[in-house]
Amino acid sequence: RKFGGRPEFVLGETVVMNFCLKNRGFKSIDMVAEKGSGRNQRTPHFWVEVRGTDSQGQRLRNPNIAGRYKRSQIFKEPPFSEIQKMSPGEQWCKKLFLHRVVHIDQPGVYKIEAYHHFRDGVTNEPFSSPSKAWNQVQFRLPSNEQAQAMVEQAFELPDSYFHIPYYVNDEKFETPYIDLAAFSHPIFLPLLKEKAHQGDTRAVEGISAIKAPEATEVLLDFLKSSHPEIIYSTWNALSRRLPDPYTLERPVSEHTTQLARERILDEKSEIAASWRSEFSPRIRSHIPRFLDSSDDKLRFYGARIIRMFPDPSDVPLLTKAMTQALDEYETPLTMRREMVTALISAGFSLAQFQEAVPKSPKSDGEIALYIIALKWENQNKRKVGLRGLEEKVEMWRNHHSKVIRKLITGGSW
Repeated sequence: RKFGGRPEFVLGETVVMNFCLKNRGFKSIDMVAEKGSGRNQRTPHFWVEVRGTDSQGQRLRNPNIAGRYKRSQIFKEPPFSEIQKMSPGEQWCKKLFLHRVVHIDQPGVYKIEAYHHFRDGVTNEPFSSPSKAWNQVQFRLPSNEQAQAMVEQAFELPDSYFHIPYYVNDEKFETPYIDLAAFSHPIFLPLLKEKAHQGDTRAVEGISAIKAPEATEVLLDFLKSSHPEIIYSTWNALSRRLPDPYTLERPVSEHTTQLARERILDEKSEIAASWRSEFSPRIRSHIPRFLDSSDDKLRFYGARIIRMFPDPSDVPLLTKAMTQALDEYETPLTMRREMVTALISAGFSLAQFQEAVPKSPKSDGEIALYIIALKWENQNKRKVGLRGLEEKVEMWRNHHSKVIRKLITGGSW
């Protein structure tokens, strides 16, 4: 059923929807199954799904990968964590942030639909058809003065101590905090760019919400910063729009679930809207600085760039970084483990080049890349000039580096 009238908003406003569920029947409704697995031995089987479409009927992208509010999220805060059943006549309501469930970055009229589902906790099969409520909202473009005022007002709000939630309870809603994800139109880009240049890293979150090449160019400029925190925030924003082959080549088949299908398509559409091939040299220019850093995160970023944009000229940089990383690996931090994994993944990308393979490896990094090239050759059945030299690997089976030993024998390091 339709709820309310058609409200009108300005792009950039934080729009809050009220979603209410009422038991109009004569029996209580179980919100969790009686039996289940896991720590609580009770399986949630209620969730809310929010979707949006434009005036042409095209589905809006979900900014948070999935537009579903599962029971573990909706009921996780008091008093809703106490609810196991809904009695006849009982009503439950939540306030939902619209810009956290659908991505709206252009003026127009949009249809917002909210469904609630139940599943049988034993068979995990739906036992009731989804019920739907919907409404239409209209957004118009703000003037420059309105955009400036909204940005200034947002930056005056306090930071949240927690991740931005999909929803808020009434008591939490009384204390608003900064949330820049609604600034998804390019009109906000120069305002957010100015805030970032003033040293406010929170502005990067707002820029990351703008799915346009102009925003990507700004983020690429921020990678030049000498402040690690700005680089960290910028990479988190950039990584979702880089043309990662793992994302672009990920197949969608008839066996792919609807939720996974939407997530894959959303990720691909963000790359298509935000990335241009002429950006590749700009991001590759950061490889030497990142790989030569003592910061594990920056070395991780450099390795990721090589994996996505490989070039034979990267071999000396990668082998040097791998040698240093393997020397430090005996005290593995969590980020260091991820960094070493990223370096090895970059090695697999470089192994496709004949000239990238060290014929007489000496340093630990060259040895690692040599072994990676052999494994790549075996996986892809392409000759890279190393066939017949596998016996050389035997001399490194007892190598002092745990990572090199594992590259030979297989398994996790």
